Amino acid sequence: MGLFSRKPKGDADTWLNKGNLYHNQGDTVNAMKCYERAIEIDPNYARPWNNKGILYDKQGDTVNAMKYYDRAIEINPNFAQAWHNKGVLYDDQGDEVNAKKCKDKARELGYTEE
Repeated sequence: MGLFSRKPKGDADTWLNKGNLYHNQGDTVNAMKCYERAIEIDPNYARPWNNKGILYDKQGDTVNAMKYYDRAIEINPNFAQAWHNKGVLYDDQGDEVNAKKCKDKARELGYTEE
């Protein structure tokens, strides 16, 4: 069976990590497939939802990026990275008020910029 066979293999973390490797190599197609597989295995795992948002954001699809950041936050309201990403997206759209709210929430939850 191939990497993307229909039968789920491994746990959601494994697929998330594979997606991150593809993403870091610039292979957004396979990264997206891995994040989707992680979500298929565990739909309540916020990280792959957030990472799909990042991919959409980088492709300029801000509507889907926001949708996936929102879903990650809905699953885990304490997910600082998703709040930060949502704030950056608002910033990019010129919405300083919502950007500040989201970034403040991220910092409140312990987010620090590296």
